[in-house]
Amino acid sequence: MKIIYSFLILCFALNTLSQPALPCTNNVYCSPNPPPQDFLDNNTRSVVKLFIYDGGTSGTATLLRQDFSDDNEQENIIITARHVIHQGNSGFGPLLDLTNVDVIFNYSSPGCANIAYEGRYKLKTKLTLIDESLLWDIAVLKIESPIPPHYKPYYSGWTATPFATYSGGDFYDFSLPAADMKKISHAISANISLINIPTRYDVFWTDGRTQKGSSGSGLLNFNRRLIGVLSGGTPASTETCFNTQFANFGKFRSFWLGNSVTRNKLNPNNIFGLIGNSGGEIECYSGDLFLDGLYWPAADYQPSNLITIKCDGNMYLAHSNKTLRIISGSEFNFEAGGNVITALPGFTAESGSNVTIKSNMACTAMRTANQIDKTDIDSNSVNYYYDEKKGELPKEEINNTESISTLELFPNPSKGCFKIKSLVYTTDPFDFELIDVNGRVLYSVTSNYLENGEFEDFQFKELASGVYMLKIHNEYTKKTEYKRVIIQK
Repeated sequence: MKIIYSFLILCFALNTLSQPALPCTNNVYCSPNPPPQDFLDNNTRSVVKLFIYDGGTSGTATLLRQDFSDDNEQENIIITARHVIHQGNSGFGPLLDLTNVDVIFNYSSPGCANIAYEGRYKLKTKLTLIDESLLWDIAVLKIESPIPPHYKPYYSGWTATPFATYSGGDFYDFSLPAADMKKISHAISANISLINIPTRYDVFWTDGRTQKGSSGSGLLNFNRRLIGVLSGGTPASTETCFNTQFANFGKFRSFWLGNSVTRNKLNPNNIFGLIGNSGGEIECYSGDLFLDGLYWPAADYQPSNLITIKCDGNMYLAHSNKTLRIISGSEFNFEAGGNVITALPGFTAESGSNVTIKSNMACTAMRTANQIDKTDIDSNSVNYYYDEKKGELPKEEINNTESISTLELFPNPSKGCFKIKSLVYTTDPFDFELIDVNGRVLYSVTSNYLENGEFEDFQFKELASGVYMLKIHNEYTKKTEYKRVIIQK
């Protein structure tokens, strides 16, 4: 009983302190002893910040991966500290209202300097409690709303093996203090207490610290799997670099063994048993995918800027009166296993963004996409986007966009001089427009009929090196094609 009570006092201390981040804390990409790059890049994306409007409380949680043999059944399961979701700092109070919760993804910096953008990846949702324990101060919940694909969530691995901490290696914690961005803390195995404390691991940080708001974050072992959940630290009226060096984590193994609901949720098929499950990400959505929202540069929260979103069906960019805007500086690949990618007028790619759209791409599905009413979706494809400065592509052009395979552009790349060759005889005139990356029309002409083998010559020696688009439009058939023109000097 003494162990339980002292454990809850520590919860109380960490949950009530509120100060700016200490100078001894480290942003996730600014650690003096970082984990391997893929470990860092992946697992930091599994950590989210919770803000519960009932009570105005905040904490940290980690997405966990279930061991379904068919990953299309994967759910959005998170683990956090029990006291985060209950009234009262020690967690003795009743359960908070979890119907109005912000789950904040990717609130981190790619370097040592902070960037203020907490609301970019905020998911307003309901949480459903699956399992909890006052003894271990652990709670398992489900995020009821689908996570937007461009959030790029990662599902952390976990283990309940008794050997989770017995081998040498480094241990890490990713957390979100209430007053700051995502932080990383590091400990070596010698600094983790293993004996005489059945409910928790006691950790002394080698570098980094955990502060208020960090409660609920996961302790990850050398094998990149969650083994504990942060409950508290040394009681103190004021946080300092000295008194925040200590933290305690509820033992996930003990919680897992004592709670069949959690075992059945994370390990329904008993594929891995105590060993647990490795981490994983959503590589591809099954079925059709409907996208909307603001797509920001990933380089604002991680070193890599390119985000690839895949589905094994058709893809719709904007839908059901919802818009999709690609923010300047972003780099996105949209790949569909089906033969249709449709961009509606609500789709905008700002100047300075880089968007690649590909259909008929092979992909292995991991989970089922959220299904949306298709009644207002155009089923034809588009292979180019218009910059907002140019204006929306007329609806009738979107409806009829398809390849004009009878025309060939060469050479490409060129120094500014290239030709369009007709592969067959046609009785229709073609309109040509050369467009720069800002959507400006640099040149336009209406062609005469092109016999088989005839050319349309283009001379743009004055243009700078770069990527341009040649719009080819047949006014009679209403067919439009965009060919990428590369000028290299």
